[in-house]
Amino acid sequence: MLKRLKGFTLIELLIVVAIIAILAAIAVPNFLEAQTRSKVSRVRADQRSLATALEAYYIDNNNFPAVATSDASGGHFGSNELSTASPGLRAMPSFRRKENNGDMLHTLTTPVAFITSIFPDPFADTRGGAFSYSVNGPFGQGWVVWSFGPDTDETTSGDLSLQTTIPEHFVEDTVYNPTNTVPSDLLVGFSYDPTNGTTSNGDVWRVKQ
Repeated sequence: MLKRLKGFTLIELLIVVAIIAILAAIAVPNFLEAQTRSKVSRVRADQRSLATALEAYYIDNNNFPAVATSDASGGHFGSNELSTASPGLRAMPSFRRKENNGDMLHTLTTPVAFITSIFPDPFADTRGGAFSYSVNGPFGQGWVVWSFGPDTDETTSGDLSLQTTIPEHFVEDTVYNPTNTVPSDLLVGFSYDPTNGTTSNGDVWRVKQ
């Protein structure tokens, strides 16, 4: 008499696979949302630290740090890194940094360390991409620091303009007239709001209060 072997039937295996697929379909989006919320929280914390450093810099220098783009000398990256950065990221205005020992330009990190390093933007697609930064007017009376946000629109101009200065009424224009259309004579921001969806459009920004 042959001994009957016990095992799973095809239907039972299909039911198990279906249950695993359903659980994965529920868990993965929740994980991705939690990851995005964590990055947004990190961005806001880093921007608070940058705000403190900027105000400390202003007290010592009666002005805010200079602005440059990566395509110009002293932007996000060194010359060896520019080739791997996206065109959009290279064009974003940001904190200038000391390129070599002969560059005496004062920044947030040198020669006085108002902050130990410029934080990378966790939403930048290019490794090492820093927050974007701009000052208001020729006398640097105000500033704005922003992240690409969850839509990671690094390959384009982003939700904030590539202009290296911000207008006097930036906050009013951003809060009360949020649009992706940026006229040539006016910078209008599009602010990230998680109520529109965790990965919705808009930049995460902070301005001088």
